[in-house]
Amino acid sequence: MFCFIYGQSTTHISIHSNEKTVIKKNNGINDHYIVSAKQVRIRDIEKITGRKLTLKQKIAFKIYQWKLIKEAKKINKDRTSKRSTAALVLSILSLASIILFPLSVLLAVISIILASRSIKENYEDKRAKTAMTLSILALGIVIVGLLAYGVLFSDGAFKIFIIN
Repeated sequence: MFCFIYGQSTTHISIHSNEKTVIKKNNGINDHYIVSAKQVRIRDIEKITGRKLTLKQKIAFKIYQWKLIKEAKKINKDRTSKRSTAALVLSILSLASIILFPLSVLLAVISIILASRSIKENYEDKRAKTAMTLSILALGIVIVGLLAYGVLFSDGAFKIFIIN
């Protein structure tokens, strides 16, 4: 948190890694701003406080901003949930069991549900995105396989596709 004191008013600037917008809170003569670490610039701080920052303050701000972003990345890596891991395992199993298509479809659908919930929880979860992709791929392979089986081995309505 940066605190700039000048005159009789105080400006508090809280920089958080998870906020998306600038929020201003007025407490009498004190102003409190909550801003995102990725989005805030030195110009923004100067605009909020109404004065130029010294070189020492600019360097301190950039170091603090870098540490906040680094810490946020570490937290996001740790937030990979058990749900996304389970979705990834189920999607790999659905690809492995393509020959048993009912089982593959069931595993892929469960994996898609788990992956979508995990993505809603943490949008940057790469395991969940990979699980979603693999599950959709498994469903696509099953559908193409069933259509090919129907075209090649049926005597019914698919006969129009067979060239004699």
